[in-house]
Amino acid sequence: MLVHDAARPCLPRADLQRLLERLDAHPLGGLLAVPAADTLKRAQGGAGLAQVAETVERALLWRALTPQMFRYGRLCAALDAAHAAGRFPSDEAQALEWQGEHPALVEGSAANLKITSSADLALAAATLRAQRS
Repeated sequence: MLVHDAARPCLPRADLQRLLERLDAHPLGGLLAVPAADTLKRAQGGAGLAQVAETVERALLWRALTPQMFRYGRLCAALDAAHAAGRFPSDEAQALEWQGEHPALVEGSAANLKITSSADLALAAATLRAQRS
């Protein structure tokens, strides 16, 4: 089963094809993701001006994308268990993680951006134009 976030309209075809090929026979499934490239900071402090608590090692960190691809029965069971426990995962992979599973990571493109602000719309439009070329 593929789960895709409608806020990600710039999914490159090559990424979708790679996901389908790599996870076709995988017993659980996984998700498209991009290795973290930026320096990451953990913040401290409350409302107002936050401060840096530490720099987080990024070597093993990935940004989760969609689509995510999982075996239907296993995903449904994990989501049902999460909701029964009063937990709401931030994505489908997290529901499976709470069950002790380890979804596969398939490297995707940073062009698979998520629209969360009006500034993202211009970037998405430019990305979609470039993908059509």
